[in-house]
Amino acid sequence: METVPQLDQLLADIQLNKLVSGIQSKLNEALHSLTRREVNLNLKTSGLMPITEAQKLVQNISGQATTVYIPIMGDVVGDIFVFLPGELANGLADILIGKEPGTTITIGEFEDSAIKEFGNITFGVIITEIANALKLPMMLTVPNLATDMANALLDQVLIEYGETAMDMLAFELPFTVEPISLEGNFLILFDKKSSDLILSKLTGLNIKRSTVEGGACGEH
Repeated sequence: METVPQLDQLLADIQLNKLVSGIQSKLNEALHSLTRREVNLNLKTSGLMPITEAQKLVQNISGQATTVYIPIMGDVVGDIFVFLPGELANGLADILIGKEPGTTITIGEFEDSAIKEFGNITFGVIITEIANALKLPMMLTVPNLATDMANALLDQVLIEYGETAMDMLAFELPFTVEPISLEGNFLILFDKKSSDLILSKLTGLNIKRSTVEGGACGEH
């Protein structure tokens, strides 16, 4: 496999960080606009990582989590998830429909729709930022919602990615919304072919690299 010279790799990492910073900024604005609450959004993971390590990204999700997820289609193929632990899912639903956080005990049809729309808007912001940076068409479908299936959903995606390569591009952005203490997580994943295309588009270089051969995976 072709390796990336050190300076080219540095350029790729710089451009990738710029992309992620743009995503973080736009997503933070969207979260503030949707909730009208104090939001703390951080970048935790950014870069290429082995698929075998990706499962660890959902290990800290406590209790029954509500997951909103959607595939990315077009020239770039990937998946976006937002994992919402029970208390956060309920409280976020309350905020979105104008109730006091703590009112909702069980996610019903109305709350389900509100959380899906939350995913639809935030995922749209993420995809728009990436598509603009890459100057490539990217499409989303209607968000899906599942309860207590975070590990199973991620495993399904990782198995598909693992059929063609053993590493992938991943961005993890944990967040909190006041006054709820539990942390949610946005997780953006791209298969290896799309990862190489993204890095090539960002840098103008013909990039094909693996995590073993100098790929970057940053913990922030």
